[in-house]
Amino acid sequence: MEQSGLTIENLQPEYKNREKVVFKLKSGNISGANQSLDLSVSVVLDDEDKPADHVSQLSGAGNAAPRWKAPAMLQKDPLFLPEPEGPVLSGTLINKVTGVPEADRDIYFSWVGGTRNVVRTRTNPEGRYFIRIPEGEGNRQFIVQAPEVRDESLLTTDGQFSQKFTNHYPFIFDLSEYSKRHLEKLLLNYQITVAYNTIQKKVKDIEQQMDFYGKPDDVHEFRDYIKLPLMEEFFRELIRSTILTREKGAYMINVIDGNLNRIIGPDPGYLIDGVPVFHSSIILDTDPQVFRDIRVINNRYFYKNISWDGIVDISSLAGDFSDFELPSASVRQSIHLFEPPTEFVPVQYHTEESRAGTLPDYRTLLLWQPYLPFDRDNWATVEFTTSDVSGRYKIVIQGVTASGESLFLERSFLVRTR
Repeated sequence: MEQSGLTIENLQPEYKNREKVVFKLKSGNISGANQSLDLSVSVVLDDEDKPADHVSQLSGAGNAAPRWKAPAMLQKDPLFLPEPEGPVLSGTLINKVTGVPEADRDIYFSWVGGTRNVVRTRTNPEGRYFIRIPEGEGNRQFIVQAPEVRDESLLTTDGQFSQKFTNHYPFIFDLSEYSKRHLEKLLLNYQITVAYNTIQKKVKDIEQQMDFYGKPDDVHEFRDYIKLPLMEEFFRELIRSTILTREKGAYMINVIDGNLNRIIGPDPGYLIDGVPVFHSSIILDTDPQVFRDIRVINNRYFYKNISWDGIVDISSLAGDFSDFELPSASVRQSIHLFEPPTEFVPVQYHTEESRAGTLPDYRTLLLWQPYLPFDRDNWATVEFTTSDVSGRYKIVIQGVTASGESLFLERSFLVRTR
């Protein structure tokens, strides 16, 4: 699409194995004026021997003569529903003695350790709850709980798989002989690449996620103070942003407003390792040697559908809530979320000796660059090195302009055996 204003310069029609490829990309609109772009570029093997009726593997069909035809209603324009922001956790809260659903009860979800994030919802008339799991990476533990103390309450989470068989059956799937050979070739290349460890991965440096309450107003490290036998003494003597009051024979930790110098209100939020706890005694009855630090938010805090009269967030040395008992109506589980993003590290042959090396290089993806930077004159330089796999490769450049116009440009070149 030359009319898009994207042009490639210095790209040769042919290269040899393990040869460095450098070309320039110019950005400009139809009139030639510079434009702001957000582009990605990839270079991948384009199998030119594929039959004309070949269908992409990703579409779920490789047979040149499919034996299944979509119903007429599915041949129309499909309806694409928006995806949820993240996975959804669902479950039920019931009375384990009577089996009756417990409606209109608070349910709290929280990560255990790490970045703080709390989600609150309520059960519906059938005792069901649904929670959209907040952002996270890798394998993380969470606790979902019903805070009110009722020994007869039983909280459960739904399983990841259905408990009954489906009535829908998949259509007949068959790969063509070409597709089988092509997949076998790709798998063999990948096995050799893994065996010789020629793929390099680098985890991207990503911005550290903030706790949901942002920067705390008051922070205290336990190691900075003398050892005290009771948490009560710690709060009385050292934490000036809180005050202990006595209610019904028990102490309660209150947060003092940083501006008005008075108790904010009767309902502060307490967190231990990111997990909400709903009674001061859980904190005050714990040995101070268990804790690492205390962070305080000394103003009324509103977060989604949660309102707290200040926040007291305490971290234990273990950092995983392992020193504390779970409430009776609670579940602790693990979930595997998205892996941290990795950065594509292209293979480089800087010397003639490295190019003549015997270590096989069976890469078919030569470059993947999700963001292509341009200089002030709207020029971008693309560099990569070809592999031992000969054939025709395609360069795919796509993205959007600052005005929202989509752009696409595709070029190809040949890699011959040296």
